[in-house]
Amino acid sequence: MDQAQKRSVRPGPPVSRPPARIAALVAVSVLLMLAVLATSAWIRAYGGEEVAVVRALHRIVASAVALLVTVLAVFAWRQSQLVGACTAAFAIMLALSAVGWIAGTAPPPLAAFFNQAGGLALTALLARIWVRSAHADAVRSPLLVAASALALAQGAFGAALAAFLPEAPPLVLIVHAACGLAAAALVAALGGALALFAALAAPIAGLAAALPIAPALAQVAHALSAGVLVAASAAHAGARGRA
Repeated sequence: MDQAQKRSVRPGPPVSRPPARIAALVAVSVLLMLAVLATSAWIRAYGGEEVAVVRALHRIVASAVALLVTVLAVFAWRQSQLVGACTAAFAIMLALSAVGWIAGTAPPPLAAFFNQAGGLALTALLARIWVRSAHADAVRSPLLVAASALALAQGAFGAALAAFLPEAPPLVLIVHAACGLAAAALVAALGGALALFAALAAPIAGLAAALPIAPALAQVAHALSAGVLVAASAAHAGARGRA
């Protein structure tokens, strides 16, 4: 390359990184969302009066998430690379809060499905916001997009079975298991300790949930592992794809 060509090649403007407080705020929000998913699964699995304490804890943690997402939306207002995703997270949070308040402690199947699938979607979106706040130049490859999308779709599939078809026929369960293995394989292919842990934990917890040994506790572990898989794939979908 001659001198004229060198002078004509100019580096693009640096990508500004959002304030560190945003990344910390989102990280706490993701962890709290996993607690929301776990306590929600505990309530569904055990039911009855003995879940009163867990139900109260669920409401407290969900309220904390709502507060943090609201603060996040305010902090991200002047961050052009985050404002769209943070606004979407705020909208999902409002929808989940409204459905939870309207449906009460015994939600109909459609509301139960929305709560579970919406919770997973919010977890994935918050994990993605964390990546974009910690790595402003993050990009995603087709493999990373596919892993994140399939993990979220598998979580929604499980939520639909729990809400609409709790006594699913064996063929449907086999399809669900196969989709889960495919999602776990794609997440494992991303590499990294968290992705590998999530890819191993999800099918193991799913298998445990299908066995008669401590089925309620296994259902809680299964729901939590689905949240971890979704979060790990969404968070990984930028950190590993940086240019």
